[in-house]
Amino acid sequence: MPALMELHYVQVASGYASTGIVYHQNFTPVSGLFKYPSLPVDSDLLNPIVSSPLSIVTLIFSGMTIWRARLVDSRHFSELILLLLLSLIALFLILPQSRLLWDELPLLQLTLWPWRFIGPASLMIAVLAAGLMSTILKNRTMFLMIGVFAVMLNGLPWLYPPREVLVSPTNVADLARFEMPPWLIGTSTTAEYLPQWVQQLPDTNEQRDVLLTNSDPDRLDRRLLPSELKAQHVTNEILS
Repeated sequence: MPALMELHYVQVASGYASTGIVYHQNFTPVSGLFKYPSLPVDSDLLNPIVSSPLSIVTLIFSGMTIWRARLVDSRHFSELILLLLLSLIALFLILPQSRLLWDELPLLQLTLWPWRFIGPASLMIAVLAAGLMSTILKNRTMFLMIGVFAVMLNGLPWLYPPREVLVSPTNVADLARFEMPPWLIGTSTTAEYLPQWVQQLPDTNEQRDVLLTNSDPDRLDRRLLPSELKAQHVTNEILS
């Protein structure tokens, strides 16, 4: 709560917006909820495309749970329906159709990525799927083993995806260009935690050029040191 109350004192919104990290650019279409990650995975991407699918097997089991619970008149049927409704609400917040709701709720916008709701939705759907066992009266152990095997089989593509060959940087400048943040201001990557009263960012072009040409630059401005103070720069040979 303290962090939420103090958010208006920093430039979170403008900092994230400068890099495209805004909620209205991160919705997932219905087809994306059933799409597995593109293979092979490109290890050279700093921010690879996020794949947020639902487990097909878990969805099937959760549907069977609702059907079986109603068929056998389960005493937990109302709780299962509540879980189903909560799951649908979480899934709706992931879709582009929910943008009107996101536009009207600033607190919801602070989550930045709508696809984050795939986590709680998947958890509730998994609980629904597990409820299938309570509706089976015979051969429960056999059905349990089949269910566990099916869930494991469904998750195999996520365990060991093939990867692209990662090309090693040819020199320090090449590595620096890959890792260089948008702003070199020392507080954060995109200035999202700067106080709102800061209107002008320091010029970091000189610092950027030094980082591209020197593997171990001296980051201390010795011109501002007192005359009686001496500072020694210890050479770092890690990237040389």
